[in-house]
This record gives sequence, C-alpha cells and structure tokens, in this order.
Amino acid sequence: MHRFRELLKKLLRIEDTPERTALAFSIGIFLGFSPFLGLHTLTGLAVAFLFKLNWVAVLLGVWSNTPWWLVPYYTLATWVGMRMIGYEFHWA
Repeated sequence: MHRFRELLKKLLRIEDTPERTALAFSIGIFLGFSPFLGLHTLTGLAVAFLFKLNWVAVLLGVWSNTPWWLVPYYTLATWVGMRMIGYEFHWA
C-alpha cells in the first residue's frame, strides 16, 4: 500500500501540464491494446523515457485496459485458429 501511495503522490505532484499528462495516459491506453502480450509495460516505459513523458501516467494507462481485452482476444484467437485448421470444438 505504501508503494501505491508513493506512485500516486508522484502522479499528483508532477510538473507537466494537464494536457501532457493526458497525452501520457492516452499513449499508455493505446499501448495497452497492442498485440505484443507481455511487453506492454516495457513498451510503455520505453515510450515514456523516449518522449520524456510521465512514466506513472503511461503505466497507469497501460495497466488500466490490458485485463479487459485479454479474454476476448484469446477467445477470438482460439476460434480463428480452430477455423483455420478445420477443428470442430465440442463442449462435451
């Protein structure tokens, strides 16, 4: 809990403009939708340091939407793969 408070303080006490913070967060959300599973955090950190954005805002954006699309992504990927190889799926 202490670590979360420190990250929250860092986010709230930034010296960037609100527009720049919103940009960092929105870039994080965009990166969270990338198909490179497992690399979201590393990609977010790289982009944050490359463009000198607030890394906490970028990571909060990345982490805010990643779990929401994993189940539909894997479901669709499995369905497409089964269709490609001609496999019929049966629940029982």
